[in-house]
Amino acid sequence: MDRMFTGPRAFSNPPDRQPRSTNGNDGQPTRGNDRQRGQRDFGGVAEMPEPVFIDMALVRMCKDELDAVNLCIDLSRMSDEALCGKLGIDKGHFSRMRKGRAHFPTAKRLALMWLAGNWAPIQYEIDRTPILDRLKQQMSVARNDGFSAWQGAA
Repeated sequence: MDRMFTGPRAFSNPPDRQPRSTNGNDGQPTRGNDRQRGQRDFGGVAEMPEPVFIDMALVRMCKDELDAVNLCIDLSRMSDEALCGKLGIDKGHFSRMRKGRAHFPTAKRLALMWLAGNWAPIQYEIDRTPILDRLKQQMSVARNDGFSAWQGAA
């Protein structure tokens, strides 16, 4: 005689006949939710892979920093809701930020780039300002000063 559907328990095994498996560490059998003990939560920024540099042709098409932030978000392939949740920003405020009607919190800028997986806003700044040239200049001056001090000591 076939079993008839009498509720949700008709499709599950009785408690004493639950499928048994091993947790992979010590070979001991486990039941139910015990199998999930070793799984990590991927909710934080620390577990994200390092962001990548995007094509500078895309960055140069940005008119302002807001465009660069929106490019960063668009290339993330994450929904606005998901980014809001991860960054701890209200959905309405996030929508206004994307339109340029609200302030983007600077404390969340790096977290956004890590979540989105690209450096678009930083690349925009580097492309629009002489900061990279100034940094190279300071590094060469520091290198020469250090070499001169080392030569004078000898």
